[in-house]
This record gives sequence, structure tokens and C-alpha cells, in this order.
Amino acid sequence: MNAIDAAIVVCSLIATIALGWRVSRRSHAKAGDFLVGGRSLGGILQFFLNFGNMADSNGAPTVSAEVYREGVGGAWINFQLLFSTPFYWFFPVWFRRSRQITFADLFIDRFNDRRLATIYAILSALGVFGIIVMGNVISYKVASAMLIKPAAEWQQSERESVNSFHEYEALKLKRGSPSWTDADSKRYDSLDSQAKHGELNSYISYLKPVTFYTGYAIIVGSYVVLGGLEAAAIIDAFQGVLIVILSFMMIPLGLHAVGGVAGLHQKVDAAKFQLFGSEAGTQYAWYSILAIIFTSTVSSIAGVNMGPSAASAKNETALRMGTVVGAFGKRIVTIAWLFCGLLALALFPNGSGLSDTQNTWGAMAHVLLMPGLLGLMISGMILGHMPAVGVAAVNLAALVTRNMYAMAFPNRSDTHYLKVSKISIPLVLALSIPASLVLTDFIAILSFLITFGAFMGTTGFLLFFWRKLTSQAIMIGMVAWLFLMGFVPWILPHVPGFSQNPSLLRTGASQHVAVATVATTDDVTAGLAGKAGDLIHKNELLTPPALFFDSVAHTDPSDPHSPLEGVGRFNVECYFLAFLGLPEKEFNAAQIYTCRWLFDGLFPSLMLAVLSSLPLGKLGLDARQRQTAQNQQRERDDRFFVKMKTTVNSDWEADKRELESRYAAPKSLNHLKLFPSSNWEFTKWTRYEATGFAACWAVAFAILGLLWAVVRIGA
Repeated sequence: MNAIDAAIVVCSLIATIALGWRVSRRSHAKAGDFLVGGRSLGGILQFFLNFGNMADSNGAPTVSAEVYREGVGGAWINFQLLFSTPFYWFFPVWFRRSRQITFADLFIDRFNDRRLATIYAILSALGVFGIIVMGNVISYKVASAMLIKPAAEWQQSERESVNSFHEYEALKLKRGSPSWTDADSKRYDSLDSQAKHGELNSYISYLKPVTFYTGYAIIVGSYVVLGGLEAAAIIDAFQGVLIVILSFMMIPLGLHAVGGVAGLHQKVDAAKFQLFGSEAGTQYAWYSILAIIFTSTVSSIAGVNMGPSAASAKNETALRMGTVVGAFGKRIVTIAWLFCGLLALALFPNGSGLSDTQNTWGAMAHVLLMPGLLGLMISGMILGHMPAVGVAAVNLAALVTRNMYAMAFPNRSDTHYLKVSKISIPLVLALSIPASLVLTDFIAILSFLITFGAFMGTTGFLLFFWRKLTSQAIMIGMVAWLFLMGFVPWILPHVPGFSQNPSLLRTGASQHVAVATVATTDDVTAGLAGKAGDLIHKNELLTPPALFFDSVAHTDPSDPHSPLEGVGRFNVECYFLAFLGLPEKEFNAAQIYTCRWLFDGLFPSLMLAVLSSLPLGKLGLDARQRQTAQNQQRERDDRFFVKMKTTVNSDWEADKRELESRYAAPKSLNHLKLFPSSNWEFTKWTRYEATGFAACWAVAFAILGLLWAVVRIGA
């Protein structure tokens, strides 16, 4: 690394630890204060906490990678939350009114079911752990793509890997043309299998993952253990400004490199600029985008912005404004990330592209940035994710301390629980190191988090508003969802014979798609280009999408006659729908993707509704016991929904007194119910709530218009 770059990186990391130490000097004598910042974070810190948490440096490589792979439509893997953002006007407030710290606390509060709270905490901890691992992987892929080993230093195996990648890129463009031969077909199959198994590389990096992950965990653990959630929020404020600068920094440099906006449109196929995608070789058509939006909105009800983040707000106004403004700020920055993905398509066209699209952001920085700016980018991408890891680590510490450890060891002092919270953070970060070495696909991790969170979000919504929801239904549904979305997709493919079952290796419809590529001498001879090196367009015959796996490849990439196997996640959703008779073999990639997301968004609500209608809680009880249990649950529900109808008072003691007075007459607030005679506890909106919600939608559509304008510039 250049000395200037190295100095910038080292100084930024030292400053981060120093800031955590400074925050730690403000006494956090209680575990609750450490985990929720003393419930005193005002609107400004709430904004930076949410903006930094949502707009951390994960977003830049995620969005740019998907845009490089799928075109503008790929940005919806992240940008879909634009249409979820107006609902943030309500979601965090729902949790804040519960007056709890973790989402698992809700099950004790409403059902008095500590076992359910513990199991939910364990599953939620897995989701939060996934966020930490995803951040580790993204940070490594970005940093490694900026620290490139020159060709003169390659080992023979590394040289063969890079050469094979470029051969594979050339064969992809030749495939389906009149000059295609049987030898080409065999070689393509071999290289295609190597690519799907991650054996081809477009570059070689100096950076080693174990070294990176270890140092990364030490830095994050240091400042979070010192300062808790408040330290994460303050560092979010610093990195939030840095992320904005970094997100826009590469755009003018990239435009200069590709010949301006006109050059960008000349070098990138027009289909890549379609805002809602097309059905030609992409997963992101308009209908699949709607499916993703729906499922992501459901997942966000119990997302990372709940728990300690929401509980830390001083009052509801600070929480609403901080969350919504922070989220909209992230959506605007996402447009810059999207544009960088388009620039990458021009900088690394087919034929000279990237073996791993997830290295897009780092590869651009390596090409475009001079010494000093490169160091700022490396430190920015590392620091940019650290607060999100910090918030996730605090959330995980809260789950471990309150809903696991305290259940097994109750009635200990608050100082004792504070020590447990602090000890759990470095342990979690240490465990994330081996997990990051195994789980290397951050797009797959992101999809898992949204999918897995769909059940959590559905449960949260019904828990907040539906009296008929039962703890038994949640318990059974949780186990079933863990099996369907955890064991079957990720574990079952490793069972011998499962991934090679011929009935599971079916594919959908194949397609032709136009791609931009660098002209070769053969293209010049054929009259397709004026000279070698020009950007031209060719038709590429796409491999039919796999129905039930991420892809299908040969078990031995070097042997085209070896058996085929499914690679990646087993899509249990598509298999279930095919079992019901859906003709998925005729579907393209976007239609397959739509089936998966709609299943994930809708099935949890159907499952919980059916299970809650069954008399699961009455089994083994006589008539008197059933009546007693029913009366006790009605009392708990009354108290819970009184809290949900009572605005949070920033004076904590006054808030307690107000609640106690209302507990004595729980029906006094029934006039606020939207459906007074039903089991649904929706309340009528105030003018403030309705106006704010409408304003959020106006901002959302304005940002969508801005996105459309940016994509259309120079078209």
C-alpha cells in the first residue's frame, strides 16, 4: 500500500478507538444504559444512528455489484426499501410503545412465555449474526479488490486461474454463434462449472481474509465494548458524512474515464438502463421487484432498526424523524451507488470483466483513485461498516444478556449483566471470523436475512395488532420456518445425493440478450468493428436458469462428462410451488425469482393464522384451567394494548405513572380503535400521523423521479 494510503487507514482506525474510549468515560453503570444509550438519544443522534446503520458501506458494493450483474434493475435488491420507508413512520414507534429493549422481550410482556422469548432470541441472534458476517465479507471483498498483486508476482496456479477466466469470458460471447464447435462446447462447460464453483479469478489480491477479519473484529470490539450503543451512534455520525463523500467521489472520475454520459450510454447496452428491468436475462422485472418490495417491507417490521435502536429514542418524534430522514438519506445515496455500477459496466465490459461481480466497487476504486483518495476509500469502506457491525453486536448482546443468560441466571445485579453484555460482544465478533471464511457470497446472505426476517416481521405485526395470535402458534411456526428456510435450503444440499438428484436439476427457459463487449481482431475481420478494442454489441445465449438451485454445474469442472449437481441455495419455495402444479419449467429468471419472494412474504401469515385458529393452548387442560388461562391472557393483552395506545413520555417516571393509571381502566381507550368490535387493535390516525405518512410517500415518489432522471441523462 502507498505510504499515504497506509497512514490514512491507520489514523482513522486509531481515531475510532479513541472516540469509543471518550464515550466510555460517561458512566454506563447499568446494562440497560449501555444497550439503549440511557433512552436519551434525540433526533440528531437518531438520524445518524439510522442513516449510518442503513447507509453503511455494505450498500455501495452490494448495489454496484447487482447493477454490474443485472443492470439498473439490480439496484432494487437494496432500493426496494424506498417503498418500505414511509412505513418507518410507524414501525419503530410500535416497538417503542412496548417500552421493551429487545424484540424477544415482547413475548414475555404479552404471553408471559419465557421459553418462546429465549427461542426467538436465539433465532434473532442468528439473523443479527448474519448481518455481522455479511459486513465482514463485503468489507474484505472491497478492500481486497483495491490491493491487487501485479501479474509479475503471480504464482502459476494464479496465472492459470486468471487466464481461464478471460477464456471463459470470450467463450460466453461466442456461444450460440455459427462458429461454435463441439470443442468450444466442452471447454465452455468445464469453465462454466469452474466459475460456478468460484475457481476463476479476474485478479489476484495481496490481502488475506484471516488477517483482515481478525484485525477488523479487534477494532470494532474495542470501541463498542468501551462505549456501547452511544459510541456506535456517534461514530455513525462521522461515517455518515464520509459515506456521502465516498459515494459521489468516483462518479466524476468514472465519467471522465468512459467519455462522459454520452460515452457511458455508448458503451453500456440500453437494456441495462431500464429502471424496472426487462425479462431478458435478468431477475429484476417489474413484477419481481414488487414481490421483493412486499417481502422486504414485511421483514423490516422486526428489522435491525427495532430493538435497542428504537428503544434508545428519547421520544416518539425523535424516533420518527430520525428513522425516516435517515432512511430517505440512504435512498438518495443509493442512486450514487447505482450510477457507479453503470460506470463499472463501461469500465469492465464483457470480455474484460470481473470474475466475481461482488468485487465491483473495489475494482473501480483501484482503477480510478489516486494515492490518498484510495486510502480514504479503504478506511471509509472499513469504518463505514463498523458502526453497523457495532449496532448489530449491541443488539446481539442485548438478546444474549436479557433473553438467554438472564433466563438461566436470574436475579443477578445490573453490574453483573453489564459485564455479560460487554463480554458477549468480542465473543460474537470472534465467532464471525470463521463464519466469514465459509459464507463468502454477501448477496446470498442478504437474501437469507430478508427471507428469514419475513417470519419475524409477520409475527411482530400480528403481535402488535391481533388478539387471537397465540404463543403456541408462534412456537410451531418458528420451528417450521427455521426448517424450511434454514435447514432445507442450506444444509440439505450437502447431504450426499440430494444436490445430484435429476428431478431437482431442471432448468427454466433459455434467452438471448444483447451485451456490450470489446471488439477482437476476428470481429474486425467480420465487419463488426472498425478496430480491435472498440466497444460493440453482441447477442449472448444465456444458460437456462436453474429452477431449484442458484445454478447447476458439473461436479468435476475439469470433466464435462461428470455428473451435474445443484450449486448454492436450494430454493424450497420454487420446489413447493412446482409440487402444487405451477409450470415453472416455462419460467424465465425473473418469474422464478418472483415465485420465491412472494412465497416468503405470504406464507408466514397464512401459517400463523391457521395455527392460531387451532386449540393448541387448550390441550391437556380441563375446563377450569382453560378458563383461568384465557382470563390471564386477556388481562395481559389488555395491558399490552393499553401501552400500544399510549404515547411515550420522554420523562420516564411520568410515563410509568400514566400507564399505571390507564391499566386500571383498559377499556377507556377503546374509542381509539379503528374496528371497535373486532380482534384487531388498529387505532385511528391522528392528523399528525396521517400528514407525516402522506409526506413520506411524497418524498418517496420524488426520489423515484430523481432516480428516473439520473438513469435517463444522456439516453
